[in-house]
Amino acid sequence: MYEKYRKNNIMNVNFLVNQATFMRYYVPLAYEVKMRRHIANFFIGKKPKKYNDPMYKRNFENIKGICKYFKFNLFKIEDCKNFDGITFNIEGNGIKYANKSTQKLVTLTCMNDATARYNGKDAQYINEVDNVILASEFMAKHLNTISHKNMYLGSPKYDFPLNKDKILHRYKLNSKEKYALILYPKLRDLKKINLNKIYDYLRKLGYKLLVKTREKDPVLFHEHRGDFYFLDASWFPSTTIELLNVSDIVINFSSTAIKECVMCKTPVINFDIKPFKLLFDFLYKYDYIIHLDPNVSFDIFSMAVKKLTTQNLESEFNLAIKNHLFESGNVSKKICDALNIL
Repeated sequence: MYEKYRKNNIMNVNFLVNQATFMRYYVPLAYEVKMRRHIANFFIGKKPKKYNDPMYKRNFENIKGICKYFKFNLFKIEDCKNFDGITFNIEGNGIKYANKSTQKLVTLTCMNDATARYNGKDAQYINEVDNVILASEFMAKHLNTISHKNMYLGSPKYDFPLNKDKILHRYKLNSKEKYALILYPKLRDLKKINLNKIYDYLRKLGYKLLVKTREKDPVLFHEHRGDFYFLDASWFPSTTIELLNVSDIVINFSSTAIKECVMCKTPVINFDIKPFKLLFDFLYKYDYIIHLDPNVSFDIFSMAVKKLTTQNLESEFNLAIKNHLFESGNVSKKICDALNIL
């Protein structure tokens, strides 16, 4: 079926990059493509007024370094139409630069973003692409994104093995310390919780505070930046996933990052301070998470932290992954097999 994309048994596999955040999904997949002796081409284009614009100098240097290290080809996004093969995009972004007559178009999804472009009058890409790769059939049903084009293969974002010692060294962290990762809430929601109190509680329990946010949502108050403050240090590996792998516990505020917490098997204390209902409420119903009131006392907070960090929660994480998500580690292989990139 895919032989028309091959020349001398070698295939172009193209990746449209008009947001730097896409690299965390693409790199493991492109690495697998290279391991199978095919050609991985990255096509970079602007995303003006976005913190993750690939052409912004710091982002471009990061992407260029990744491509050089892995020996991926790097081109302008406008050049994509000149290449045949299989072309990957994220949520339909950049497909106007693809050539549908000579390329098979495959969309990767960011878990929850697919809904806006999949259904009804807002549908943008589903009719233009050949296949859409989703985390699981459960997730597709939950997001109302069922289609005959769907392939339930997971996300390549979690494929690369991470070494805890290397992560600690990279971020100048001490293996003898205990770390709590604070997924910083939006400025909109800060008035609903006294973060200084929660920080004090954690420090009383002996934790160093890793505060993570996105560049578009910087932490404005210096006292909220904890002991270590992170934006996105690199686009691959994902800074959040690296920090989850060295943290003992996560302080969350009903973020959709709960899926990363589950995939990385890091226990969570959650404060529900968002003005709308949980997007992935089903992931918030297992014993790896404890929900606390923003006005929680130190004694209750302390008991919750102790419970989550002393129990073996492996079976709870595994159950949530089995019921709702996917097994990580070999998704890129599954995608290549399914698309006959052999």
